[in-house]
Amino acid sequence: MIHDVAIIGAGPAGLCLARALSGHGLSVVLLERQAERELADPAFDGREIALTHASQALLEKLGLWRRFPAEDVAVLRDAQVFNGPSLFALKIRAEQAGAERLGHLVANQAIRRAAFKAVAECADVQLRCETSVRAIRHHPREVELELVDGESLRTRLLVAADSRFSETRRQLGIGARLKDFGKTMLVCRMRHDKPHQQVAWEWFGYGQTLALLPLNGNQSSVVLTLPPREIERLRELDEDAFAREMEQRFDRRLGAMQLVSARRAY
Repeated sequence: MIHDVAIIGAGPAGLCLARALSGHGLSVVLLERQAERELADPAFDGREIALTHASQALLEKLGLWRRFPAEDVAVLRDAQVFNGPSLFALKIRAEQAGAERLGHLVANQAIRRAAFKAVAECADVQLRCETSVRAIRHHPREVELELVDGESLRTRLLVAADSRFSETRRQLGIGARLKDFGKTMLVCRMRHDKPHQQVAWEWFGYGQTLALLPLNGNQSSVVLTLPPREIERLRELDEDAFAREMEQRFDRRLGAMQLVSARRAY
């Protein structure tokens, strides 16, 4: 059998593409290294995704938006950019574009879970987990994929959706230019005394970069960018010491802060 489309990688991009192709008379196969249980119930990874109105419309069309629990969707009303210790900010207001909000924030974990559930209901999408591609061979009208277990699949169209470090891209001989800035980002959720007013922050401090993504209630996703050794030190602090240091790094503009999630580093 020749598949019409083979997608390598069942992350949000691969899953959403598979869902979008479903129902159009195509044979679609989705190949993923992870086990199916990990796709069905992905672990918290700390990443909150800012979704524009256009992205929301697309997710509604694909049947994903209705699957998000209300507590996983937060309003992103406005945004502001700070420079150093200055209290002045460059403000980006939704009302300037005639809108009530810039968009929404949804956890990457929730998007992955909803996308998996949507694809699981598609009879014309075959999901193959715990597998990977060993070799790719080109033929005049198709592409042959040799899997790690020796099985061979044929497809008319091959889609590489296996992350920015795509092994598929490498096998196809498609180059990529990578730039290492020598920095690591720490992401976590924190509760704070002062309200964020549903406003996102980007704060270019001297020696650090801070971002704040407003979640529901007095809770935010915090992103701190520093050299790797400094991030590792922060990850090793106990929760109380970490919270006190984050209060200082935010110049106490949010009042007292409390860590309410695991800390992840990228």
